[in-house]
Amino acid sequence: MKRLSFSLLIVIVLSFIIVHSCSSEEDVTIAPNAIQTSEPEPPAPTQYSLTVTAGEGGTVSTEGGTYDEGTEITITATANEGYIFIGWEGNDSASESLNITLNSNQTFQALFELVVDSDGDGVADSEDYLPYNPYKTYDDWGEFKDEYADVFYSSDISDLNIQGMMKDIELAQDIYNKIGAEFWVIGNDLDAVMKLAETWCDRRVERGQLFYYEGSQQDGYTIEEIKSICMSEVMNPHASTEWANGESSVFFTGDLNNYVGTFEKLRRLIPPSGAGYPPTNRDWNFSPVLLTQPFHYDELTIPDRNTTGWNGGFEDYTYLVLAEYVGSYQGFLIDSRETIVDITGNTVRPEEGPGVFTGGWRGFYHNYILRKLSNEGKYSIYGGNSPLHLTLKEHMTEIMSLAQNEFSNCPDFILEELLSSGTCTYYNIGEWASAFLINRVNNIEVFNQILWPKINEMGFIGAFEDTFNMTYESLNEEFKAFLNLPLEEQLEIIPDISF
Repeated sequence: MKRLSFSLLIVIVLSFIIVHSCSSEEDVTIAPNAIQTSEPEPPAPTQYSLTVTAGEGGTVSTEGGTYDEGTEITITATANEGYIFIGWEGNDSASESLNITLNSNQTFQALFELVVDSDGDGVADSEDYLPYNPYKTYDDWGEFKDEYADVFYSSDISDLNIQGMMKDIELAQDIYNKIGAEFWVIGNDLDAVMKLAETWCDRRVERGQLFYYEGSQQDGYTIEEIKSICMSEVMNPHASTEWANGESSVFFTGDLNNYVGTFEKLRRLIPPSGAGYPPTNRDWNFSPVLLTQPFHYDELTIPDRNTTGWNGGFEDYTYLVLAEYVGSYQGFLIDSRETIVDITGNTVRPEEGPGVFTGGWRGFYHNYILRKLSNEGKYSIYGGNSPLHLTLKEHMTEIMSLAQNEFSNCPDFILEELLSSGTCTYYNIGEWASAFLINRVNNIEVFNQILWPKINEMGFIGAFEDTFNMTYESLNEEFKAFLNLPLEEQLEIIPDISF
């Protein structure tokens, strides 16, 4: 009985466990329509390769590798001793450190250059504006200077003439501005001028300014050979010194059998012939003003009027200095190696424009400015027979007579096509045309303060039209109408100024 009861108890317990287990399974049973899925794996990131190498003469901070898209990396180039970093192949940056974001496969190479300092100025040739000139490490063309220009003169010029000349040379720079030009004043004594020419050539060689020669340091010529070439060309004795025989006024030429050197040409001019030459050229990177020696500051050197026909002041040295210096000044402002697209749509190199706006303007402006300086006590003319003693209106009356004569011979002249020689020149007509333009804008300084500075940006035609608000065509039309006016009306545009 007891065994039966125990067996019955076990059965009851087992039944209870089974029933409870079935109930629990039912509680967690997944509904027939439910679908059980796993979480998707994220896609692999896009990757790009970076390749970095160093050229000869340096190292880079990394050689690159494979990186996830968008990775930002800084690469640094380091030059070895004796080398300089010059840039990246594959990137326009000039910085030694290159910051990049990888969005594509990229390749860079750091470039280096052996340091060469030909002129010993501490600046590598690759970064030096003029690698053979120890005095200039950057392009300072067009920058006005604080100091007066250097002046060089032959030893045969008297002290009084030097003193007067120096005063006028400084006066010219005060009127326009200081541009770092060089004045070279050439006397008549051969030995004295030879020594001056040697100083010239030494200076040009020292400053690396003889590259316009066929032979230069760049071509493997020695310094001695270059100097010899320079001396031969500036003092070459061949050819006539006549100014009107059609010989070229170029500074140097290869045809030495038919050429007289510029120093020699000016040396042999019979006093008191005043002459100058401002061969400004940006490629030379200096602005020389070459002048004949003065005479009228020293009574002992004034030529004999009876033997020379000298008129006692017509060859006024102050006028000569001003006229020649402004040529260098204009070139300094204008002359450029760079080409521009001007108002006509043509690619041009900036230039000072037609002769009528240079030679003609100089004639009028300097006749005005000398009278103004005289009234201010800054200038005193020498010689009682000088036409500069006329009032400006009296002077322009004489010029108008000459201009009218040319106008009658060339009624169809075109101002911008006039030359310095021929039946109709740009001198007399140009002097009045310049006065006409100055009056149009009521600014005596309009050429050197407004027109010239605009040319490097706009070209001459663009600068002209912007300054005067007229075209060449309209200028020619209006100016010819002006020439037909009575003289009294023409003279109304001329300032009433005298000595």
